[in-house]
Amino acid sequence: MKHFIALLILLLLSVGLLSCNNLLSGPEEQVINIHYKYDFRDEVNTFNHTLTKDLYSKGTITIDYYFSHQEQGKIIEKALDINFFNLPDSLIWTEVDLIKCQLEPDPGIQYLRIRYNNQDKTVYWYLINSIPGEYKKLKELTSVIRNIIETNYRYKLLPDREGGMI
Repeated sequence: MKHFIALLILLLLSVGLLSCNNLLSGPEEQVINIHYKYDFRDEVNTFNHTLTKDLYSKGTITIDYYFSHQEQGKIIEKALDINFFNLPDSLIWTEVDLIKCQLEPDPGIQYLRIRYNNQDKTVYWYLINSIPGEYKKLKELTSVIRNIIETNYRYKLLPDREGGMI
């Protein structure tokens, strides 16, 4: 009987260790890594497997997050389609003819970093910029990424935003 109990305990420990090992294997392999800061405090960072949602007056919430293989394929396809890796490093607005524009509230500099196939590119931009063609291309790519994020069931489970930015 003692041998049976010892064998049962050993079996349960083995199953438990295997279960923990499966949990540690983590998310799907990220063929493409993305760090995208948008709006005020929203951010997806698949280098660290995190997604932060800005809840405005309720602060932020961060969860574990990664893109599926299918989602990564959509992002890669759009990034290559708009020639992301050849975009300028920054699309910063500059004053022209002493005309000054100001956005209130100001979300600050936005950025998108993508690492794919030994290429690593970061583009910084301000919502008002003087390079409309490149900004339009970048907007197409960021719209694909945001659509993937915002239609994800895990994102939909997050609390709603409350209040706004003043």
